[in-house]
Amino acid sequence: MFKSIAWRCKIKNLSPNFRAVVISGKVTHQFSKKDDVNVLEPGSYFGAEEKASPRLETDVETVIYIRSNGKFKIK
Repeated sequence: MFKSIAWRCKIKNLSPNFRAVVISGKVTHQFSKKDDVNVLEPGSYFGAEEKASPRLETDVETVIYIRSNGKFKIK
């Protein structure tokens, strides 16, 4: 079976305070290739330490609210 990935990225957190909440859709999340994959649905959230780069993937339209008191980069 072939799974089409509509969107894949890393979010590099450059601030001491970073939180993200899934508003709609569904996304998979992991902190590194070695970590477990977590499925995040609406209402789910994750945080990231400074300089962390969590990985996100989705194949459906997804809205994520990000709250940070500094910069972050989406790659």
